Parts: sequence; C-alpha cells; structure tokens
Amino acid sequence: MPKPSDALLHVLLAKAEQDLAEAERRRDHQARVVYDLRDGTDARVFAEKGLREIERTIGFIRANRELIEHILA
Repeated sequence: MPKPSDALLHVLLAKAEQDLAEAERRRDHQARVVYDLRDGTDARVFAEKGLREIERTIGFIRANRELIEHILA
C-alpha cells in the first residue's frame, strides 16, 4: 500500500489534534455533569457511561494521532 503524501498526513494530524481538543473539552464538561449528579441515580449511571465512552474516544484519537506521527517520522 502506498504511503499517503506528507501534506495529507499533516492535514490528518491537524484534524486529529482538533478532534482531541474537542473530545477533551467534552470530557471535562461531562465530568462536571457527573460530579453534579447524586450517586446511585439513573442519571448519574448514564452520565458515567457517557464519560467512559468519551474516554474511549480520546484513546482512539490519541492512537490515531500517534500512528500518523509515526508515519511522518
């Protein structure tokens, strides 16, 4: 498989950085939502699930960013 151009990789890297920043903002917001909800409530359970999903998404974005950086190196 041919390697994508460096220009394309830089565009993808910039997009990954933007996506990561946005996901981290969402995580911070969701953490505040969780904090404000009472333990043991359905709302808190669902909010915590959403927070875990955001954390997983952040992990995927970071892995993608690292892969792009590795290809550029």
